[in-house]
Amino acid sequence: MKVLIINSKKVNAQGRSNVLLLVRRRIGSKVVDMRAKTNIDLDIDRFDIAGKTIKEYSKNKVNTPDVRYNKKNIEKVKDLILHVENEFNALQDPDQAQGKWLANVVDAYLHPNKEEDKTEKENVYSLMLQFINGKNVSIYYKKNFLVMARSVARYEMYVRMTDKTKKAFVFDVDTISADDVEGYKDYITNEYDLYLEQPKTFAKILASYPTEIAINRERIERRGSNAVFKLMKLLKTFFKWANEKGKTNNYPFTKIEIGKESYAEPWYLEVEERDLIADTPMPTKALEVQRDIFTFQCLVGCRVSDLTKLTLSNIHNGILIYVPHKTKDEGEQALIARVPLNPKAQELVDKYQTEEWKDNKGRLFPFISDQKYNEAIKKILTIANVTRNVDVRNSLTGEIEKVPINQVISSHAARRTFVGALYDKVQDTSVIGAMSGHTQGSKAINRYYKIKDDVLRETIKKL
Repeated sequence: MKVLIINSKKVNAQGRSNVLLLVRRRIGSKVVDMRAKTNIDLDIDRFDIAGKTIKEYSKNKVNTPDVRYNKKNIEKVKDLILHVENEFNALQDPDQAQGKWLANVVDAYLHPNKEEDKTEKENVYSLMLQFINGKNVSIYYKKNFLVMARSVARYEMYVRMTDKTKKAFVFDVDTISADDVEGYKDYITNEYDLYLEQPKTFAKILASYPTEIAINRERIERRGSNAVFKLMKLLKTFFKWANEKGKTNNYPFTKIEIGKESYAEPWYLEVEERDLIADTPMPTKALEVQRDIFTFQCLVGCRVSDLTKLTLSNIHNGILIYVPHKTKDEGEQALIARVPLNPKAQELVDKYQTEEWKDNKGRLFPFISDQKYNEAIKKILTIANVTRNVDVRNSLTGEIEKVPINQVISSHAARRTFVGALYDKVQDTSVIGAMSGHTQGSKAINRYYKIKDDVLRETIKKL
């Protein structure tokens, strides 16, 4: 984003013109401009039209009343530009900076004590921004929440455009009913088909987002039951917050079952497969690095979002210690994961502290992007000939399909591999949770392992 200075082209009797701010930013291949009046005047010769900046006075300029006037206003403009830049940098989603965003930022800065209409009600999108900006959560969680917020906006607009009896429909936190929430659930379940059937309607919808959650582009994709559940869960969490904060007394989820996520039987690498991968030579140094990182992740079990933040300072007396970020995101009690490093994990840590392999950013390993890491893991398993079939749930149809493990594996399989290997040795989820970062009594940990027949047989023998 770049903030430029232009004049209003209207010169008053004193030879001054109003300062206009021009914010220019590139979105993909498109350049987007926003303008806003400032009601700050400068002598017309203070505008550097070619450079779209302000010409400042030399130090030895005679300090006449006109010069003092311009100097004072130049400082105002500079402060305003800094404020605009700070407001832009504070946005959770840069694409919110469009439409009237600049004019609103400038007006709020220039009129901090402006009397607001106290009777004006906050709309659901303003409240949603209050909710997400007030939580200490990851960027990933915020993005998912804004995806939900925009789906609510599309539902609201779709109802108004297609139901003649609801042309004034508003997704109002005080009046939204259980039937409306069920309607939203039905809408997000079928949105992709509606999008294909009614392209003109959706062209208007996608161009008409509320200012608070506006985005330049939004893709509508087919959703499975798990994706629908996650959106419903986010909306339900928002309504709980709105009730707790006194924003509304309405809670439309009282009699609504939002369902639950469905998963195939958990699969992960066997210890023998994990070790085979660790010992298989890679054709390039780049793949060797990613193989080592994946092996380490299988041996410590942390999520990739935590893995990429680790440094040598996270290791104390041979124990990896870190705070799982996702636990904080979901509002669970903060905990500390403690994982003693086995010899292979320690060997990898030592390897990547040598000059040849050391990360130049001070991280434990030289990480690449999540997407490239997942692509590399698939290649690594293929090279190691780890290709057995596993059961995978089709996210759209819900059917269980058999797919080669090297085609569907990702970094999260390392976490399941860690938990699964631990469960084979000790069937105590509290011990496993202390190392994997799952809270006491967490149901999620059950998705990381399967109880093998050998474990069942050994248990029966104890009767």
